Amino acid sequence: MTLAVRLARALVLVGALSTSGRAGAVTGLEWQLGEQPVRYLITARVQLPELMWFNAEVNVETRVSEFQVDLVTRCISAGEAGKKGWQLICAIEDIALRAAPAASESGRTLLVLDEWDEKLLGATVQLLFNRDGRLRNVDLEGVEASDRRTSQIRETMRLVMTRVYAPLDLQLPKNGDDRDRGTWKQGSSVVLEFPSDVGSMGAAVVRHTVLAVEASVVTIETTGRGTLGSGEMVQVAGQERPANLFEMSLAGRARFDTARGVLLDRDYVVEGRPTASSVSAEGREGYPYVQVAHLELVGEGVEPPPLGANQEIVREPIPTTFGASPPRGE
Repeated sequence: MTLAVRLARALVLVGALSTSGRAGAVTGLEWQLGEQPVRYLITARVQLPELMWFNAEVNVETRVSEFQVDLVTRCISAGEAGKKGWQLICAIEDIALRAAPAASESGRTLLVLDEWDEKLLGATVQLLFNRDGRLRNVDLEGVEASDRRTSQIRETMRLVMTRVYAPLDLQLPKNGDDRDRGTWKQGSSVVLEFPSDVGSMGAAVVRHTVLAVEASVVTIETTGRGTLGSGEMVQVAGQERPANLFEMSLAGRARFDTARGVLLDRDYVVEGRPTASSVSAEGREGYPYVQVAHLELVGEGVEPPPLGANQEIVREPIPTTFGASPPRGE
């Protein structure tokens, strides 16, 4: 199954989700990573409401409206991180990068992607979790930064990697027990955040619901709604307010193995429509923010499929509720 087919399958699976839920006692919903590493194949596709700079170290800059990352990563627990958390160290074993540039900058992007590929291959991503599996922080190690430009490039890479590893942000119920309710809430989620160097702001309600239990495998539906945006602020009539806010929706499905304490797979779609007060929506409908992600555990002795070459691509609509138009700035 190709990675493109996997993403298409993710959209179908998410679109077919049932909201009925399965009430009943479920226990053992706890990560149990020890000394044995786990290996994941992850695909994340992100369509941006505004153009984002992808730069090389020397003389090449390009703005992109969409990026996709295909990744094979090997993760191992680094043990406890304080009283309420634990850390996962993930090595990037293979990577393929695709991006759609602004129309006026076609032809530059592949040079940047190839340079990024070389830097990211062999780098490590450090993930800091709460005890219940909520992702608190993502850091990128192994990519050198010696001046302001290379520091900015590394930060952009970290923001992109946060979108890639966001599927691991699956908060589980306290003590791994759903207390016979079959559902629980997640207070905040990295899944809904923006790849912005000024952070994300806003609030959302995310709910996880047990759909099925087969032996030790629990199927979990995730839904969420809220209003969020990047941390960018503007002055309007002498008052500071967020530049752009989005009405966000999240729909996803995951399978967790309680016997092994690992996430087996996860698919989700995130859609964001700019609010009427957003700068990007002034005098027009505004451009949406769309994310599609697929994650799957790679079994021992199984080789993941080839990821293919880096590519400069043309932005095409993702078949979701809002669709996807060219972003502001193009």
